Amino acid sequence: MIIKKIQGLFPKAVIVLFIISIVPVLVIGYRTMKINSALLQKELLQKQKTIGERLAFTVATALKEQNQVLTEFADLHVDLNKRDFISEEDFAYLQKRVPSLFYLAILSPSDPPNILFEWGDIPISSFLSVQHELLERCLNKWSTFTSAVYYDAEKKPFIWVATPLYQDSKKSSVQAIFAVAVYLEDIFKSSLNPRYPLDMEVLLISEGQKPLAYNGAAEGLDEKSAAELYPIIDTLRYQMLGDSKSEVRVNKKGKLLAAKVAVPYVGWSIYVFQSASVVPKLFVGSSKSDLIIITLIMILFVGVVSYLVIIPITRPLARLRAAAIKLREDENFVVQRGDVEIPRNEIGDLANVFVEMSQALHQRQQELIKTQQELAQMNQVLEITNCHPGIG
Repeated sequence: MIIKKIQGLFPKAVIVLFIISIVPVLVIGYRTMKINSALLQKELLQKQKTIGERLAFTVATALKEQNQVLTEFADLHVDLNKRDFISEEDFAYLQKRVPSLFYLAILSPSDPPNILFEWGDIPISSFLSVQHELLERCLNKWSTFTSAVYYDAEKKPFIWVATPLYQDSKKSSVQAIFAVAVYLEDIFKSSLNPRYPLDMEVLLISEGQKPLAYNGAAEGLDEKSAAELYPIIDTLRYQMLGDSKSEVRVNKKGKLLAAKVAVPYVGWSIYVFQSASVVPKLFVGSSKSDLIIITLIMILFVGVVSYLVIIPITRPLARLRAAAIKLREDENFVVQRGDVEIPRNEIGDLANVFVEMSQALHQRQQELIKTQQELAQMNQVLEITNCHPGIG
């Protein structure tokens, strides 16, 4: 029964109208979605870059504040000859202000430098690597030195920070160099962890393209090893090239929206990235009400068009069919103009012909009946004549 209804003219016409209506809607909707998705993607990339810039500023500020503490501490100890350079109170002060400090030394202004005083275990390999640049910056340029990133035996990242110690408060000559080794983990946790949306990932790398922090903590957060992070770093570097924000494809992660920002003063870089699939999700989420409205408008359009176009076609045909069925079942029935609907179109012409045909058939039927009756009377007369010849 359902299949029979679907096979009717009206359902087919509705389906055709629906298809005709939905095709342009889909085309326009697809084009609109592509344009809006591109705009949304551009907006997301800009947002990621803004977040990266904010994180870079936060990291740089944390490093600068730490260096400022060490510089102020060094300025309070300008004369090694008049007092003990480091006291227990000094250690307590430094450990409170810079909890990540794990080695401190006073170096002579010679090349190579001699260690005049030290506290903690010296990371010797990194010290040998930085001592020449450290002396160049502190002795010849009279400025604070911040090293590249190094790793201890437990793979924890740290840096060297050094500042010159002067003979007197006039800073006329460098008497010694104050150098410390500081872990970076505390800086990453305090400056990165709570400062970006949860749907984005943040990767901080050193100037040597080594991972320093992933999603707010030092290397190893979310049980991500360096072996897993290096391919991501390489892909981001080579696919982005000189771009500060773009779409990239990373193995196992698919398409990503990535933004890159340099951290001032230290040569580090911050990558903020997220899956590109977030774009259609956000588009559908933000356009859900619009899609519902468009769908309702389309359904209303099909309904109105069906009523205005299809109903005037199917209704006269339905009445014509009903009249034909009645004519088939009742041989005495004559179709009148009131039994059918006669619009001013081809269907109306068909209805007129049908009415005239019904009336002509009825007239011929009446004439045939009348002729049959006359023949019957003539037959009766002939039979009587044949049976009684004298009557004629």
